[in-house]
Amino acid sequence: MALRRFLSYGIVLSTFVSATIDLSLCSNPTFLKTELKPVPSGGHINMTTFSCGVVSTLSHERTAFQIGDGSSPPIKISPGRRKRAASECEFTPCACGESCDLTACVVDKVPITPSDCVALSNGLRSLSGEFIVLQPSNVEVLSAGTCETAFYNRQTTADLQVCLDDWAGLVAGLNTACPGDFAQCQGESLTGVIGQQWIIQQTPSSLPLDPPS
Repeated sequence: MALRRFLSYGIVLSTFVSATIDLSLCSNPTFLKTELKPVPSGGHINMTTFSCGVVSTLSHERTAFQIGDGSSPPIKISPGRRKRAASECEFTPCACGESCDLTACVVDKVPITPSDCVALSNGLRSLSGEFIVLQPSNVEVLSAGTCETAFYNRQTTADLQVCLDDWAGLVAGLNTACPGDFAQCQGESLTGVIGQQWIIQQTPSSLPLDPPS
């Protein structure tokens, strides 16, 4: 499994921020901002943004994280809704409504409680209509309870729009495909080249925050 780094920061008002960063995708993470996002159902989601600087290649990860024997078509993870029309995206490129290819499903040393991923997905889904814009080579990390998900913008020159309700669907799909395990899914947005646009991961939270109710 790729080397990962647990990052933690103490900031004002005694807020403690933590995130798990995959060093094979983000070799030099720099903390940018954090937010405890309230969700309509109650509770909060920890949202933290990092800059990665130079984006590394993925040739090793595609081999190391191969699902099955490599001869079968990759497992598709869908956000669970129709593909959005380009007119629905306020930025281009846009990952909203896009599916991804599952390339990793690995038992982790630290277990993830699947119900926490369900709560995280439900909390994100309740934020329907909201989106984030990831700057080039940035990663957004969301966590609740023992479940953490990271969205990596693999583009080095373009911002990427990510719709939170679609991210919720991908979290739910990864949790169903790999309950309690580390999982990685590579997007095919824009060019159709696996892994060259965006990547989403499911990882154990480095500092559990009570999940949304």
